[in-house]
Amino acid sequence: ARTFQRLIVRHSSRLDALFVQVVRLGQEMGLAKLGKIALDGSRFKANTSKHKAMSSGRMDQAMGHIREELAKLKEELQRVNAGEDGGADSVLPEEISRREQRLAKIMAAKARLTKDYGEQSVPENAQKSFADHDALPMAKKGDAFIYGYNCQAAVDEYSQIIVAADLHDNPQDSRALPAMLDQTKANCGTNADEVLADAGYQSDINLEAIEAGGSTPYVAAGRGEKVMESGLIEQITPGESPGEYKCLVGKLLPLRSKQSDGITVFEVAENFCQDCLFQSDCAIFKRLKKSKKFQIPSESHRLARIANLSRLRSPSGKAIYRRRKAIVEPVFGNIKNKGLKIFVRGRTKVRTWWRMVCTAHNIEKIVRATAAGAATYASA
Repeated sequence: ARTFQRLIVRHSSRLDALFVQVVRLGQEMGLAKLGKIALDGSRFKANTSKHKAMSSGRMDQAMGHIREELAKLKEELQRVNAGEDGGADSVLPEEISRREQRLAKIMAAKARLTKDYGEQSVPENAQKSFADHDALPMAKKGDAFIYGYNCQAAVDEYSQIIVAADLHDNPQDSRALPAMLDQTKANCGTNADEVLADAGYQSDINLEAIEAGGSTPYVAAGRGEKVMESGLIEQITPGESPGEYKCLVGKLLPLRSKQSDGITVFEVAENFCQDCLFQSDCAIFKRLKKSKKFQIPSESHRLARIANLSRLRSPSGKAIYRRRKAIVEPVFGNIKNKGLKIFVRGRTKVRTWWRMVCTAHNIEKIVRATAAGAATYASA
């Protein structure tokens, strides 16, 4: 492990460049055709433990307690040095040093939490690992959690070559997609024809990013391969003025506010759907049971969502999206079945580790394809 850590520290830039070179080699060999790519992320446990962490509230308490102890110990050391207690005590300097080191660790973790939240106040339950400040707390089944990293990969359909690999700074996948598409184009010189992703990537920003790159999105709208039933964005129709929308029967939705990102907020009264013949099919009526307020994205984003849903509901779209599992999930399974673990700490080092792992996967695919080609040639 120490040898690999030194390798990562000394040659991080070369290892990043090696990943790109291997991707392009696979592309030149015809193993990455950029017809379909599938994106996914997987959690890898960081080289730390939840027992080496503390919440913001506990940090404040611990720092106050340690400072009190340090003050008492330093007063006692002064009395000892002055000869008031009959001689020097060698234990006191060690106790003071140990507490100062502990205080420095807690203060560093607290400073990192404050930096992460910026101008916002840090919640008392926000946690940070002492061993790896960049590791993210990630929920597991039940009430458990681990500290880990969200490792992302974009995988080409043809031979399961990883064409882009990176870390995402959030346990959720939703905001990782645009950066992965940019990296795919930078590595391969072009975008894929079709981009497949599960419901964790469902957002207007991601649909816009895929279409902006000239690709066709197939992003799940529900859990697994389930496509949600007809919803609000499909049932409403634009009104005469920008930002106005009508319901199924043509009633104008009451506007509450508009936001800078193009989202329009509406608020309807409880009797808005009263005596309507379409209550059983109306998404507004169903939402009234939970909330009177709802949001509608900008018109371009609304149309992009509708187009994505339409593709997913079509027989050809279902067949295309069904390929997602077969493209990307075996890749993560192959990597994790090798028992690979993160042995470095810090985002920069872990990113290099992940790209090195993906490089090894791609080399394995290239070697197997070369061997298979050589065997075919020999038999011919």
